[in-house]
Amino acid sequence: MTQLIFTAVLFGVPILLVWGYSKINKDVPFRWANGFKAVICLFFVGFGIYGHILNPGMSTQLIPEIFRFPLVWSFLTGVVEIVLAVLLWTRFQRQIGLVTVVYLIIILPFNYYGWTQIDLSPNYIDDPNYMWFRTAMQAVLIAFAYYGTREPNSA
Repeated sequence: MTQLIFTAVLFGVPILLVWGYSKINKDVPFRWANGFKAVICLFFVGFGIYGHILNPGMSTQLIPEIFRFPLVWSFLTGVVEIVLAVLLWTRFQRQIGLVTVVYLIIILPFNYYGWTQIDLSPNYIDDPNYMWFRTAMQAVLIAFAYYGTREPNSA
């Protein structure tokens, strides 16, 4: 139940902020796409900094042994997520959105690897359903990256 509330806040607050900004600034209409991009940015910047750079142990345990230097991979993916979050707000948002979708699909197997290494997962002790939850959130982020970067008039 706590995870559902936490997720609702993580997804709802950025969308509400974008909606509120559109109400304050009448020149900027509310678009769900901007709310979706705000959610992706929150996740990518938040988890990129906290989960990959400041606390790399959260992500290094999801990296299989065949990848040498897991700490470097953790830092690298953190930087990639931060860069993607920033670039989502540029005029190249459609291309970056597609790159983000591909990136999220590429890292999805690491969540599955985490399922096979349950005793290593840093969050499994607190919540045994964490990896299921994480994969479901990643699927939502893929959808948000795709739909959040479409052209304003596309159906």
